Amino acid sequence: MLYNGREFPALNGSYQIRHYVGDKAVYTTVGDDLDRAEAALSQMQDTMQLNVLNAKLGVKLPEPEKAKKTVAQYKETFWVKYAVGRYDKVALYTVVANDLCKLLSLSGRLLPEEIEEADIIRLDPQWEARGLAKTTRSNRYTTVRCFLRHSGVDPDKLIDKPTNQKLKSEPTTLPEVYTDEEVAKLIAASSERHALVWESFWKRGFRDEELAFLEWENIDWKNKAAEIRFKSSLNWKPKDSEERLVPVPESLITKHAAWRGKNPATRFVFGTKNDRPDIKFLKALKSDWRAAGLNCGKCKCCIERSECGDAYLHKFRSSYLTRMHGHCNSRDVVRLAGHSSLETTLHYLRPSAMPQLQAAANAAWA
Repeated sequence: MLYNGREFPALNGSYQIRHYVGDKAVYTTVGDDLDRAEAALSQMQDTMQLNVLNAKLGVKLPEPEKAKKTVAQYKETFWVKYAVGRYDKVALYTVVANDLCKLLSLSGRLLPEEIEEADIIRLDPQWEARGLAKTTRSNRYTTVRCFLRHSGVDPDKLIDKPTNQKLKSEPTTLPEVYTDEEVAKLIAASSERHALVWESFWKRGFRDEELAFLEWENIDWKNKAAEIRFKSSLNWKPKDSEERLVPVPESLITKHAAWRGKNPATRFVFGTKNDRPDIKFLKALKSDWRAAGLNCGKCKCCIERSECGDAYLHKFRSSYLTRMHGHCNSRDVVRLAGHSSLETTLHYLRPSAMPQLQAAANAAWA
């Protein structure tokens, strides 16, 4: 390169073509190969001369075609639009978009219009191989359809009706509930903090994030109740955007008061060491369930990871709502659950066992 009339070696240099748009200099980098750089210069000169001639002749050139957005680019805008709010929602949209885009990349599908039905079908067995239940896979498939629509692909045209029905269908199973004996063993094998967490789930029926984001200011000590409120400062809101007040049993409110006495300066009732919402209750439950000797030893999760499939947080919710339904009417249970309809709540209620039904029949027809 020349600098002030002297030659200097430019080992990492590259050639640039300079041209002007009005008074503004525009530089185009054309690599470090001289022959290619000269060819690019010649091509640019020819193009500029052609543009001048076309302008004189009044020839209007077509607008250059805009580059199409790739699946990867749609993933980024998908996250911005949908992966917001509750932690579980963020995780769902993030994981599903990542899984789908990774599969498409391996198949060489870079653009949305290149996606085939077979690509979507392949996701389900991959998720099943990870040990995900059919209900979870169905929920993820619904999110895949959301991603397709976001990318400009009509899922109803891409996926035929029988396949769609198979992928979205959920098994019809009875809600599972914990027994008093199981909860007693779990609490006995847990730390003081975890024991109170499990009892709180058991006796209030909160969703996992509702308990994680519960602050001391949400406890109504006078009326023995807990509030589920919007947390605008934390960018969190309850599922279905439903604020509600849930009664706290006398046996639990006294334990909360004692726990508050031991943690007078914290913001969250069951926060982390840094006083942030604890979103790892499930991992702790699996560990305490195992320590209590409650692992079934038969399910896939027990065999592969020693984390029993019988222990999960939503089971506390079914247990709570089923028990409360025996003491108050259906409308009250819907309100306690924070649901918008009785139909949703019914998915959590386990039918009474035959001895209970027999006793009810005897009482009704005595």
